[in-house]
Amino acid sequence: MNLIPSFPTMTDVYERYTSPYRTIIFEGRKYKFVRIVRLNDLSKHIYRSEEEQHTLCIHMQDGEAFYVEGVYSVQGVS
Repeated sequence: MNLIPSFPTMTDVYERYTSPYRTIIFEGRKYKFVRIVRLNDLSKHIYRSEEEQHTLCIHMQDGEAFYVEGVYSVQGVS
């Protein structure tokens, strides 16, 4: 049984992501939770795949994802 939530596509993130997980699989790659950044009623859930040198930011409002962005960085999460 796979306990790590998997989001095969960006659409899956928008439709099914509701809260932070320790680890997620996005487009077949494993991402580890880093932190939540809050600003008023918005929050940004930050995940990092060191293997891919890629950071995934899921922007949330009222428990729903409204914007997902990915950033490549060899320096980690800024």
